[in-house]
Amino acid sequence: MQAIWSMEPPDQRYMRLFKVLIPQFKAERKLVIASTPSEDPFSQFRTDGKKKYEAWLHGEVSRKPDGKPDITYKQLVEVADLDTILGFKGNYMIFPLKEHNALTELMSAPYIDDAFGAMDPDQLSNINLEEYAKYICCLHDEDPEKYEELKPVLKEWLERLLADPLRNGDEIIVPTDSLFIEMLPSDKSLLEDFKLKHREWDVMKVKAETREMELENLRLAARLLEGQLDDPDIDKRIVLEGNSTQSGISIDTGE
Repeated sequence: MQAIWSMEPPDQRYMRLFKVLIPQFKAERKLVIASTPSEDPFSQFRTDGKKKYEAWLHGEVSRKPDGKPDITYKQLVEVADLDTILGFKGNYMIFPLKEHNALTELMSAPYIDDAFGAMDPDQLSNINLEEYAKYICCLHDEDPEKYEELKPVLKEWLERLLADPLRNGDEIIVPTDSLFIEMLPSDKSLLEDFKLKHREWDVMKVKAETREMELENLRLAARLLEGQLDDPDIDKRIVLEGNSTQSGISIDTGE
């Protein structure tokens, strides 16, 4: 489906999708803020003594006077830019939104920081060792006083980065001359059903060939018990009898 959609003319895609109805709703948001500040490794970069607090944002769809959810519908062309495909996820196409809605606002809230703008809620995911090293070098060369002021904070950053088992953006050089890779067994097969059937038939074929060899061994054993020591696999046998010098030689041909 992704290949078909990639080749679809934009006008045809527009005409096919623009009337699809999309639910629209408003949400009542409730914010719960912790009473004490949380640990913040970036506190030195916040202005006016601002502190970081843990918060929990809850949303609930607004309701009508009768208690039912207040949901309206818009056409997809009013909500998304159908001329731009950002990518695919399974059998779904991804389009950019024309404007925020209640759902996207709730989802994006944890990624917005007052001091830095867009920021990952996972503090250690916002910096890696390479960026940290560049920052240290630039700060030391450009502003030695600020470097000395932030030294305790920078040391704490380094300890956290080194202690994180899943560090962000680290590069590991693997010695290929001593590399061993093994595929782990999985409960999901990577083969198509057609190939799986052929694998099954291959196994049945090998089993049949094995039974044929076992029966052939029994036949050969029976010949040995009957005193037949000649090779049973020959197609033609020529027997020359007599040891005289006569010109006539009797030739027996047979199986």
